[in-house]
Amino acid sequence: MLLRSRRTFPKQHKIFTDLRDAEKSVLTINPLAASIVYKIENLPGWCNKEYKKGVDLYNPFKMICTCEEFRENSCDYEPMDYRRACRHLYTFYIQRLKNELNPLAVLLLEQNKKHGPEELIKAESDSKEIFFGYQRTSEWINVYCNENQWIRFSYNVAQKRWSENIQPKFSGIYIEQIKKSFTF
Repeated sequence: MLLRSRRTFPKQHKIFTDLRDAEKSVLTINPLAASIVYKIENLPGWCNKEYKKGVDLYNPFKMICTCEEFRENSCDYEPMDYRRACRHLYTFYIQRLKNELNPLAVLLLEQNKKHGPEELIKAESDSKEIFFGYQRTSEWINVYCNENQWIRFSYNVAQKRWSENIQPKFSGIYIEQIKKSFTF
């Protein structure tokens, strides 16, 4: 049996009147760059128990919850994938585990909650990890890089500009990596 999520993120999806325009606007992965799954790992043992919020039970250590949002997310993503986190797990991770989680995991959780799930591509530049996050229906690519701390920058591939004119230190290198990883 194949289960599909009914979740939508209306503010992020464009409505097209012509299918050709829709096809032109969709980012596709270059075969040289494969999507990765970023998992929440190394959680402390003390959170391996059931917590209750209203009628819902959740276990942050196992990343499971009984709520509808989690059931929908779990159909779409692998166990421990940060995109599975429902509002209960997200709140727990941010309020109680923020200092114990990998800073990139915190940034990805916050981004996921604010803008919805995205696919990730991992790249390296001068032995530094870079992650590109994208949604197939968006012209924006998020660049996650560590500039003394993990930070997110957004680049619009159609307009060839950085969001709010704020760009990373190595923006030229990141744009080249984007061109190698995506066709648009």
